[in-house]
Amino acid sequence: MIRIIFILGGFLYLSVISGAGQDWIGLPEDSVKKVIETECPDLNLSTNTVNKVYHYLKFEKSDGMQTTLVFLDDSNNCRYVKNMYDYVIWDRVIQDLNNKFSRRNDSLWISENKDKKIVSELKKEEWYFTVITKPVEKKK
Repeated sequence: MIRIIFILGGFLYLSVISGAGQDWIGLPEDSVKKVIETECPDLNLSTNTVNKVYHYLKFEKSDGMQTTLVFLDDSNNCRYVKNMYDYVIWDRVIQDLNNKFSRRNDSLWISENKDKKIVSELKKEEWYFTVITKPVEKKK
């Protein structure tokens, strides 16, 4: 019984942090859906919201602990990702950010590879917190 609880706890942990900082930037809409379906099966596409100003995909966890918005550009490629979390999973999200990115301060993490630089910024709200992951704009 303890073994089952441990295994389920591990799956819960992975499912909570799975969407924290994925590098979906630049992926086409269909690819984003496939990646989320594969890597984050606990996030469900929500089609009950229509916004005429912003073009985005909305994914939600059934337990209400996470909502993920994938904002798309005019070509239907991912521009940036906004994850909204319940404070109950604060420690796990921060640990995931620390493991995946270089921490710059209490609210900023950076990931760099040869062709792009990605920033994840944490913002505290009254009832939830957000992590916005977006590319760093190149200076002209």
